[in-house]
Formats: sequence, structure tokens, C-alpha cells
Amino acid sequence: LITLLYTIKFELANTNMSWDSYADSLIGGYTDGHCDKMAIVGIDTNSAWTTPGTETTLNISNEEAAAIAKLMKDWNLEKVQAGFSSGIFIEGNKYRFLRADDDDKVVVGKLKDHGSITLQRAEQCIVLAHTAEGKQQGKVNEGTCKMVEYLKSVGY
Repeated sequence: LITLLYTIKFELANTNMSWDSYADSLIGGYTDGHCDKMAIVGIDTNSAWTTPGTETTLNISNEEAAAIAKLMKDWNLEKVQAGFSSGIFIEGNKYRFLRADDDDKVVVGKLKDHGSITLQRAEQCIVLAHTAEGKQQGKVNEGTCKMVEYLKSVGY
């Protein structure tokens, strides 16, 4: 019975529905509303853990998620910079790669008139946060970092 309950709890904890709640935490809490959409991508699953395309989640395709996970899985700054130099593709849009930071394992991009994107690696996943045009990407970067720190503290 204990094994069954643990299995059910584990499976429920890993459904998209539970990961979608992180969008509210990032958008309303950690970033003070400067982030308008986000996604969490599994490094080993090469897919979105959040439900793509809700009001608060990025509509990231399986191909886009897999490409991001592949580049960020075995973090190597030179490979990350080279891989994203041709653009960061999210929701069918090509964001211009701006920079990558080796210490925080973060990648930042911008798309004129469409805002900017922050990608930061935790242990098992990558948090993607979109900054709406006219909002402050610095606030989103800080909020994304806080979320990644939390995810790392609980083993993700």
C-alpha cells in the first residue's frame, strides 16, 4: 500500500498540471509581473513539463524543447554560445542570442517588438521565462534565478 501511494504521489507530482502552477509563482511572485509567460523543459525528457500554450505558459514545440535541452544538458559555455548563435527558437520565433553566463548557466535573447527570453538551467530542467516588450528583463532574470535556486534545492 505504501508503495502504491508513493507511486501515485510521484506520478501526480510529475504531471504538467502541477508544473503549470510554477508559472503563477514566476509571473506574479518572483518577477513582479515583468514575465508574462514561461515554460519548464526537462533536460533528460527533451520536452516541456508545463502544458504548452496556456495563458501563462509558452507554446514551445517538442522540437524547440529538445533543441534547448540538448544544448544546455552538458553545460559547456563555448558549445552553448555556438549553438544559440544562430538564434533561440521559441513559439516559432527566432530570438537573437545576446549572451550566456557560465556561473549561473543562463542564456538571454531578444526579439525586436516581441520582448526577450531568459533560459536558466537547474539540475533536471530548464526554466524559460518571457519578458513582454516594454517590461524589465533584469527583473525576469532575477526571478528566474530565484526559481532555479528553489528547484535545485528540491532536487530538480
